[in-house]
Amino acid sequence: MKMTCFTPERTYKGAHANDALTAEAVRLFSEANGLPSSEIATPEMQQKLFNRGAKAYEEPYVPLIIQDGAYGQWNKRGGDKIQVRVEVTNVSRTKTIKAFEMYVYAEDVYGCPIYGDDTVYCDTTAKRVGPGETTYCDYITMPDCSDVCTLYAGVKKVVFADGTVRENASVSYADWTVTW
Repeated sequence: MKMTCFTPERTYKGAHANDALTAEAVRLFSEANGLPSSEIATPEMQQKLFNRGAKAYEEPYVPLIIQDGAYGQWNKRGGDKIQVRVEVTNVSRTKTIKAFEMYVYAEDVYGCPIYGDDTVYCDTTAKRVGPGETTYCDYITMPDCSDVCTLYAGVKKVVFADGTVRENASVSYADWTVTW
């Protein structure tokens, strides 16, 4: 991999210095090694690169996540029901997801789970999500809309385009305060 090297006097550019793939590789390496996210091969980054302790980028085991600031949408339905869907992002650099399973639950104004301590609603969304793409899960319908104060959603399982299935041992939930 050729990189742009910086010295106090001048900048030297490798054969692929402007190549988007090289810039992405530099960024991923920097993040994997605890450096600020950058597409520039700084002297600090190069020192890490040529050190025996350098870490290669590793794909997340379940690469579909709910990012900080992701959108959640909810609608009132008849019969005191609520429909919920949330934004998810495939953070994989190489794998396409063809389906995923979401877990959703809600709490009341006192922070008590509305449906019981161990009850979640789940739904499988059959939708292709390519590397780096963001989409919404299908709507999940739950009862007791009038009691819902906080919604929680997390990704439980993904199915990759090649048929491989990966499941989170424990679900990491994002939350939204419900306002009408």
